[in-house]
Amino acid sequence: MDTALRAEREHGGDGDGNGNDGDEAVTESGGGRAALAEAVSNVLEALHRHVEAARRVCADAAMAHVMAMNAYWYIYMRAGAPSW
Repeated sequence: MDTALRAEREHGGDGDGNGNDGDEAVTESGGGRAALAEAVSNVLEALHRHVEAARRVCADAAMAHVMAMNAYWYIYMRAGAPSW
């Protein structure tokens, strides 16, 4: 998240979150998409490290696999489409 905010500050956006001055259209490869993709990637890597660290705590190998599978399933289900 800090990478996305830093990129917005560097590009001097108008506060609408896309890093533009408001007159230009955001293209597929431009704007803050690269910074957002990097921030999302960092969050996913942190989640992976957290699950794997918790997995290493379990002494039983089978229990470690079940715990990791459960954690990844929970993340998968919560990352789906909102149900509101």
